[in-house]
Amino acid sequence: MRTSQPNRRCIALVLVVGGAAAAQEHGHHHHEMPADEADLDGRNVPFARVEYVRKLGHDLVLPGPPDATYDLFQAQIGYVHRFTGFAPLVPTAGAVIDVSLVPASIEGVYGTRMPVGAFVFVGLQPPRMEATHHHGNAM
Repeated sequence: MRTSQPNRRCIALVLVVGGAAAAQEHGHHHHEMPADEADLDGRNVPFARVEYVRKLGHDLVLPGPPDATYDLFQAQIGYVHRFTGFAPLVPTAGAVIDVSLVPASIEGVYGTRMPVGAFVFVGLQPPRMEATHHHGNAM
């Protein structure tokens, strides 16, 4: 990632963070495609997600007509570690690598048709609920 061109970094961040919220807020088409996670042992969770969204040029802070629409795709693969034993909240830490596909018409703004990004994060989650089984007579 080049630090001399902060605009690219901002646009990539908009794609990562603002996709779902902006699409809902502005009435844009937003489609999430397959997402999956594999909770390996209650603490270690690799995950993957693919997303498609149609955004306005205004939302992406692009030059040109603000009402022009752009079809964007993004794939993410990541990992979350849960630090169990801290009730009532569970601290988490993880990392994500994402790859986007942007239209050729805005490749010049991004410098590529496939921007790649990565980020690390920390968070708090409620404890996982254990599956409970109710045994008894139905009345």
